[in-house]
Amino acid sequence: VEYALADLDRGEHEGETALSLGWCRDRAVTGDEAGEVRVWDLAAGRLVRTLRSPADAMSVALDRSGRFVASAPYDEVPPPRSMFLFDLSAPRTAEPVPLLENDVPYINAGGLRFSPDGSWLASVHGQVDLLWNMAGPRSTVLGRGNSAIVRFTGDAHLLSGGLDGTLKRWP
Repeated sequence: VEYALADLDRGEHEGETALSLGWCRDRAVTGDEAGEVRVWDLAAGRLVRTLRSPADAMSVALDRSGRFVASAPYDEVPPPRSMFLFDLSAPRTAEPVPLLENDVPYINAGGLRFSPDGSWLASVHGQVDLLWNMAGPRSTVLGRGNSAIVRFTGDAHLLSGGLDGTLKRWP
């Protein structure tokens, strides 16, 4: 089923530049340059919640449970840049948790993804692939390379694709 985002609740929602269906098939998340992160109920065709990121939200990801949303700025945003984690079960007044307090190298548009079970968040920052343990959240540097995109397979293996045409499968 395809939806025009503006048709979901017949509102004006121009400027959405990032979209994540993730593993949660009844919800979608969009983000924009103004830092607005919107959670959509696809079955009902309506906007459920609007979140505010301290930075632009040009890259977004939604975990399978629909509880966590991650957002990050894209590479053309001037410093400071950071990634943010939203807990949708928290009170609406709760602030997003910054995952990187300092200025991060840019995040690639396809470089933010939750694992199928929601226990990991993968991100690509310039030349560095990071894996975040959602129990922490703490990061582990997987490697350095020319990654542009990360995806998890159904059995939770992480794949990263490089601008140089390489494909890596992480254990």
